[in-house]
Amino acid sequence: HLGKMKLSEIYFMESVVLLGTIFLQIPTGTLADLIGRKKTIIIGSILYLLSIIWFAFINSPFGVWGANILCMTGLALCDGADSAFLYDSPKGIGEGSGYEKIDGGAVSNRLMMVGICSLLVGYLAKFSLRLPLILSIPGVLFSTLLPFFFKEPPKMEKFSVKRQMSLMKVSVLFVVGHKEVKWIIGFATLIGVTSKIWFFTYNPYFELVKLDLKYYGIVFFALNMIA
Repeated sequence: HLGKMKLSEIYFMESVVLLGTIFLQIPTGTLADLIGRKKTIIIGSILYLLSIIWFAFINSPFGVWGANILCMTGLALCDGADSAFLYDSPKGIGEGSGYEKIDGGAVSNRLMMVGICSLLVGYLAKFSLRLPLILSIPGVLFSTLLPFFFKEPPKMEKFSVKRQMSLMKVSVLFVVGHKEVKWIIGFATLIGVTSKIWFFTYNPYFELVKLDLKYYGIVFFALNMIA
């Protein structure tokens, strides 16, 4: 399917997906405040599940675009809403409650799981590039069903579209007026953009140095363990 797309078209698509994921953070965050974290996470999880299924069976450039856009939207909906859900929950609410430890532990476990699965993916891809995606569907389905059993944490304040627009305006003005915050955002952006550039260019590099497909998994295992 990617063979039907020029390299420039693939990079353009990935750029659109990356920028879309960034800019969707604001409206999806607003949506989470308006309709609730649980509903937002459920919608995002369903879209992400559909994108994985679509990725596993795509056979045209249209499919590549469609799966990427679904994935982009699903990730943007879940990203932030899940952390906010945990922070507002009885276990996560308030200072000194262990929120950072719980959230950090979840990230650590995810990276470890991705690293371990990466070792298997390198060998599975030798048989079929679709096989790892197909085998991942049950796990993604399980994680999609879990949010249905969540209990929405109590809202600390009433939100409205007008209130959200006001908060966005205050946030922008706050950033403009604080040098330290601008440096933090700039540094985070530099790290994020650098990592994304690597993520979208490692494939051509691995092909250039003729890295065997089964060793891709070892590389990603090492990266996730370090992370």
